Formats: sequence, structure tokens, C-alpha cells
Amino acid sequence: MNGNGAGPTLESKRLRWLWLGGSILSERAGDLVATNRLVIRALIERGQEIEYLEPANHPAFMDGLKQSGSGFYRSFLTEFPEIRYRRYDMPRSHERDVWLSREAALVDVVVVESGAPAEVFDWLERVDSVPFVRVLVDGPEPVDPAGFDLVLASDSAGCRYEPVATAVDAADQADRLLAAVIDARVRLVPEV
Repeated sequence: MNGNGAGPTLESKRLRWLWLGGSILSERAGDLVATNRLVIRALIERGQEIEYLEPANHPAFMDGLKQSGSGFYRSFLTEFPEIRYRRYDMPRSHERDVWLSREAALVDVVVVESGAPAEVFDWLERVDSVPFVRVLVDGPEPVDPAGFDLVLASDSAGCRYEPVATAVDAADQADRLLAAVIDARVRLVPEV
């Protein structure tokens, strides 16, 4: 609750986020990557704790290595030093479920981009009674939104998520996203 009893405010509610995506490094991956970078930065500026996990063998990353060596990676780290970024090799079979569950055990929000590996979506379908908000970032890859608490899309009635190019637009989008996530979290875990 904030001081007037109206519930948590955007400024007062610090959440831990796990963002599972396709690639946040490659400039060639399009508007969604640029938008995610700016929105994640804006969320971090609002006190959110975010870790971005990317598959080690993502084609956009591999293409970037072939074209410019590690220059695109160093450029990302220089431009977005506040984004905690890790690459991973997806474990096999039951080890995958254990690994993903451990990664998500202490977070409040799990964001999954439509370009994330299919194994991530399979894991989410198998996980029962989770204490985190499940958010889908709709993109060019078709994904069934069933099982997600919140869907971010340019045509979404729930939480509009459109390409942004400026920090001001990213801040507005981050505020909408954070408000929607806090609302979904309160419904998921009423004592929050």
C-alpha cells in the first residue's frame, strides 16, 4: 500500500523480472529488439530488476558474429550497460524444466517473447501454480496466448505494446506495462 491506502504505486513497487527472448543484441532483428531495449531501460530506471536471457545459438547472434565479430556485442554492452544479459545453452529434457524453474523461482514476472525457444513455451505449459506473472510479447512468430496473464501486442486491448524510437515513448510504454503487471500480480497473489 502507498501512503494513502490506494495500493502499490509504479514508483514504490520493485519487481524482479526474467525476460526470455530471441535476441536483444542484433540490430537486424528489427523494431521489437529496439523497442525491448528501450522499454527494459525505462523499467530499470523505474527501479525494476531485469535479467534478459538469450539462447546461445540464436541465428541473429550467430549472424552478427559472422558479420562483425564481437563488435555488435561490445556495442550493445556500451549502449545498454544497465541491462543484465546472459546467453544460455538450453538443457535437455527434464534438466530443462529444473533449470528454467530455478531461473524463475525468485522472480515476480516472466516475460517471454514470441521468438523465444519452443522449449520455454513447453515448460510454461507444464508449470502449475506459479507465483509469477506470465507475460507474452507478441511478435512475428505466432504463439498461442492461452496460459499467459498478460499479452503485449500492438493491437492488444489489454496492454498495447508498439514499436518505440524515443526514450519518452519507451517511458510511456514502460509505465503502461508496469501498471498492467502490478494489476495482474495483485490478482495472482492478493497479499501483494
